Amino acid sequence: VRQRQEETARWQERERHLQNDLHHHQIQISTLTQDLETSIEERKKLKTELEQQIKQQLEESKLQQEELRLQLLNEREEAEQALENRVSEKVATIEKLKQDRVDLRSQMDQLQNENSLKISELEQEINVVKETNSTLSQDLNHQIQLKNQLQADYAEEK
Repeated sequence: VRQRQEETARWQERERHLQNDLHHHQIQISTLTQDLETSIEERKKLKTELEQQIKQQLEESKLQQEELRLQLLNEREEAEQALENRVSEKVATIEKLKQDRVDLRSQMDQLQNENSLKISELEQEINVVKETNSTLSQDLNHQIQLKNQLQADYAEEK
């Protein structure tokens, strides 16, 4: 029974570790989601800044206008591509963390099922021990009664 209790304690400790891992992954998903929102805001700010730069250059000179416009458009496309790449990486990380969370939940469910089975087995063993103890107790009481009867019979014969 002690071995079963220790085994149950180990399973419960493993379940706690898995729950901690799940909580950690949920925090990571939240952080990555916030980073993603920040990246989108940065992209909007960058777009606004680039558009302002384009207007300023247009006012300075028609000749510089075309060169700067092309340069800024290229920079904007590169910045957007870099941001899209970052967003894609973060989305991939979020998807992996979501899958990890699903896997952890599945493992937790499996552990809970295993623990339930082990608890049922332990309860059955406890019931068998209780029944055995009851039977032994009844046998002992019967033996005591027989002993007392024998002593009384012996005392009577004397």
